[in-house]
Amino acid sequence: MMIYKYALVLVGSMSLIACGGSSSSSSGGNNTASSICSEIESSGTSCQQVIDNAVAYQDNQLNQFSTQLGKLQTDITAYCSGVAGTSAATLKQTAQSSWQQAMLTWQKLELLQFGKITTNDRNDFYSWPLSKGKTCNVDANIGLLANGASFNATPQSRGLTALEYLLFKDAPLASCTNNIPAASDVAERCGYAKEAVDSMVTQLQAVQSEADQSVQLQNVFTALFYIYTEAKGEKLQKTILPQHSNDSFKPDLLEYQFADLSRAAIEANLEATAMLFNGTGDQAKGFYDLLVAVGQETLANSMKTSLQTAINGAAASEYSQSWRDILAATTRNEAPRCINMTATTDAQSSDVDKICSLDEKIKVFTDDLNGGMSLALNLEIPSAAESDGD
Repeated sequence: MMIYKYALVLVGSMSLIACGGSSSSSSGGNNTASSICSEIESSGTSCQQVIDNAVAYQDNQLNQFSTQLGKLQTDITAYCSGVAGTSAATLKQTAQSSWQQAMLTWQKLELLQFGKITTNDRNDFYSWPLSKGKTCNVDANIGLLANGASFNATPQSRGLTALEYLLFKDAPLASCTNNIPAASDVAERCGYAKEAVDSMVTQLQAVQSEADQSVQLQNVFTALFYIYTEAKGEKLQKTILPQHSNDSFKPDLLEYQFADLSRAAIEANLEATAMLFNGTGDQAKGFYDLLVAVGQETLANSMKTSLQTAINGAAASEYSQSWRDILAATTRNEAPRCINMTATTDAQSSDVDKICSLDEKIKVFTDDLNGGMSLALNLEIPSAAESDGD
């Protein structure tokens, strides 16, 4: 009986979306998520299994990030000690590599903002896009530190974005009008980077030592919408892709202004999405299993396929060069083709076509996330996703 019951709820509710209605007001309905969780207990899948999978994955990624952040701290310390020596370039490259590894693990943690990771915790490590354009603030703080002030900076000026600027750029940007000599001094910049990574190590220890927070299924579902509002919305649509035929591509607005990590960051976002949706192992359960349990196996399989298609579309093997170089070589004439791109772009298409198509590939998954999945499981669409357009 369950398969028919939820199929009817899904079909009826989908008509509201087709007419422009929001699903969040009816996502609780008469049957709340908790009642669904009660009804599927006998199916071999439980909501608690999905929650446990998500929390275990978060713990795993936090532990990995802790190890990587510790190595970054060690490598920055070594670089600062040898910044004037003959091995400075090598030490800097080592620190850059460590930053990249830690940053990509954090990109997975971006999808895991529940339980121990609050919004404030997240911003302490990575506050993009709020940290966008804060390099002049970092320069000012370098000057203050060089003049004997204690290290005291906002999250936007001391997180992983600030470290990118400090490790991949040796001098202030020309757009920063204040002439701060210390900000052009490699040793002073490195000293500030060391203070920044030290503060993050301390903050991460506090996050990891927190008592386990209560996590509900809705919390995990809400976290999934990062792939819609941030990865698809902010990183692709609102930053680099043209919005109309006379618009242009915007390589200067890529998520990473100094390090070529933008493609890999979205791939990491998608991989974390898959871990929450599919489960992280043979015994772990994800939202896929919940959809199957409520009789929505076709939807579950469709979403699993579209998510993997998006992951494949973000893979390094798809592109011949970095996204920055690809977009820098584009012309305004290519905007109409990008706007009209579909999720089924030809495998032989250009690199820029593939970036435009990736946006559409993610959309196939997020359309179901916004629609069929939320309705089938009676989970609320977060308000940020409701107000965000495709």
